[in-house]
This record gives sequence, structure tokens and C-alpha cells, in this order.
Amino acid sequence: MRTNHPRPVYALVASALVLLTACQNQATPPIAAASQGRSGNPTRTTSAAPSKPTPQPTRAIAPVTSVAVNGVIALAGPPIVVSFASSGKVTAVHVAPGQAVHKGDVLAELDGIALTQALQQAQQQLALKQAQINSSLAPAKQTDIDNAKAALASAWAAYDALKKGPDASTIVQALRSWNKAKNSLYSSQLKRDGTCHIVSGQTSLNDIKSAKTEPHCKRADLDVQAAQIQERIAYQQYLDAQKPATPDALAKSWAGVVQAQASLAALQNGVSNEQKQVYDLQLAQIRLTVERAQRNLAQAKLISPCSCVVQDVSLVAGATANGSITLLDTAQLEFRTTNLNELDVIKLKAGQPATIRLMAMPQAITGTVGAILPLQSGSLGALALYTVILNLNPADAKATLLPGMTGQAEINFK
Repeated sequence: MRTNHPRPVYALVASALVLLTACQNQATPPIAAASQGRSGNPTRTTSAAPSKPTPQPTRAIAPVTSVAVNGVIALAGPPIVVSFASSGKVTAVHVAPGQAVHKGDVLAELDGIALTQALQQAQQQLALKQAQINSSLAPAKQTDIDNAKAALASAWAAYDALKKGPDASTIVQALRSWNKAKNSLYSSQLKRDGTCHIVSGQTSLNDIKSAKTEPHCKRADLDVQAAQIQERIAYQQYLDAQKPATPDALAKSWAGVVQAQASLAALQNGVSNEQKQVYDLQLAQIRLTVERAQRNLAQAKLISPCSCVVQDVSLVAGATANGSITLLDTAQLEFRTTNLNELDVIKLKAGQPATIRLMAMPQAITGTVGAILPLQSGSLGALALYTVILNLNPADAKATLLPGMTGQAEINFK
């Protein structure tokens, strides 16, 4: 019979260690097992926490420092239109459209003869008026005063007679004059009938017409016609002599009295201050006429006010000076844009540099912001558009630039 002996104590301890090691290996995660040291012993690890994303570098955004806008080359000033001050006859036109002229060049000329005559006439009128005024201001002669008194008395007499009404003697005299005119008419008719061989009641109308074609008979018939006119005038005077004076006739006669009184007073008292003022105004008006004629003569030549290019000529030699000449100062140019929106226009300031590239030129030109017009030029969607004027640099402005050339400008905000 086999008898079991108890295991030694060290054998039991070894078995317990093997069992403990196996349990630890089973509980260790693979990643922890893989992180053992070279000695083969496992490295102590803690349980893994959720991993964070790796931070990426932020991309820098460059600020906008310029804006590009479309525009056009334009004149810095309006066209200059020159014309003659007077409407004389154009004798010569020295320019044509497209021609370059300098300041002081003669563009056209007027007929100086007519302008000289107009000046001479104005000067003569001034001299005549001055002589009349000097005569009026001179002390009156006694003979002039006596004549003025006589004229006043005559004017009073005429007015009084007209106011009294028809005078018997005047009516009788008018009747005598009428009877005399009738007798003269009868005498002329008898003379004509004898000359023309006309017998009342016997000579036919055809014979009378034929006789009046003869020179001596025609002359006698004209005398009859003249006598008839005188008879009608005398008869009307006879009728008028019997009529009372009309209000118009009385007013006209009284005006004659007032005028005669004024003339006499002027001779006796001299010229009044009011009349002297009238004389001064008359002289000033004639002097203005003389000055205008002098100015027209001096402006008989149409002079260019600038170094420009002729755009249009509507004056014609031989015609009246009703036309004009249009000049363009192409030396004063600017770049004008009208489509700069409100978001960009607030960034602009006078003097900011700009580069301009024109469609017609291979090289770029430069300029600066000159002005920003306050009123909007239009709109694009919800944005208002404004006009900006760029001044061209003098060196670049000497290039062959023409108004209307289009291009694009890049304006630097810095």
C-alpha cells in the first residue's frame, strides 16, 4: 500500500507564486505588456485618458491696401468758347479744327473799317452833345431873353383865342379863302376845256379821254386837280373855323405855353440842378457808346486765351460774326472714375498715390488722389458709387494723352 507523504513547504510556496504570476499576466493589457523594459519586467502604466487633437498653425490674412477702378482721361476744365463782342463782318479765320495754338495767337479778324466808322460816329455825337450843353450852360444874351418873351406872349395869345371859341372875323376870312379857291377852280376848269377843246354837253367821253392824252391838255388837267385839292382844303378850314376848340387842341396849346415859360425861365435863371443832372446822364450814355465802339475796334482780332487745341470753328470768312471757336486745354488732364463704392471711398485721402494703366498706352502712368466728389454718381446693388479725380503727375501728363482714353487705376490706401 502506497503511502502519500506531505509536500515540502517550499514546494507549496513555489506553486503559489506561479499561480499569482499567471493571473497578473492575464489582467495586463497588451499595450502595457509591450512596454516592458529590457529586463523583461513590465513597466507600470496607468489607464489611458482620451487624447486631444494636435493644434494646427493659424493662417495670417493680409489687409487690403489698394483698390482698382475703371475710369477715363478727362479735361481738368471745361471747353473754352471764344467769340467776337460785336457782330461785324469776318474778314479772316486763321485756324481749323485740330490745330494747336499758343496763348496770344490771332484766331480770326473782323472788318476794321466798319468798326472805325462806328467809333467816329460815336465820337461826333459826343462832341455835338457837349457843345449843346456848353451853350445851354452859358449866360443868356438879352436878345435871346427878348425872343423868349415874345414867344411866350404869342403862345398865350393863341391859347386865349382857342379858348374863347370861333371868332367872327376868322370865320369871314375862312369863307373868303374858300370862295377864292372855288373861283380858282372854275378858272382852271375853263382853261382846261379850252385847251382840250371840250364843250360841255357836246364833246363825247371818248373824245375827252383822247384829248387828255395830249401833253398840253394833260398839263391843264393837272392844274384842275391841284385847284380841286386847294378848294377842299379851304372848305375844311372854313368848317373848322366855326367849330369850338377840342380838349386835345386846348391841351396842345397849353403845352406850348408851358414850354415857352420854361424856356424863358431857363434863360433868366440859368440851368437848374435837375437839368444839369439830365445833361450828365446824357453825356454818360454817349460816353458808354464811345467806349463800346473803342472796345469793339480793339477786339477786331480774336485772340487765343491759352495754349490749346482747336476743337470746333463755326466762324466763316465773309459772314457776320455770329459763330465762335471752341478750344480745349489738353495740357490740363485728369483721370476720372465714377464707380468707386462707398466701402472703398471712405479709405481715400487727397495725395494717396495711384498707378494708371490705359488701354491705348503700353506703359503705366502715375498720379495722386486729387478730389472726391461728395454726390454719388450711381449705385451698384445696395452700395453707392462716387466720383474720384486723380491728378496726373506732370512728367506723365506730357505723354500723348487724349480726353476719353479709358483704363484702370490702382489706388494705394497707404
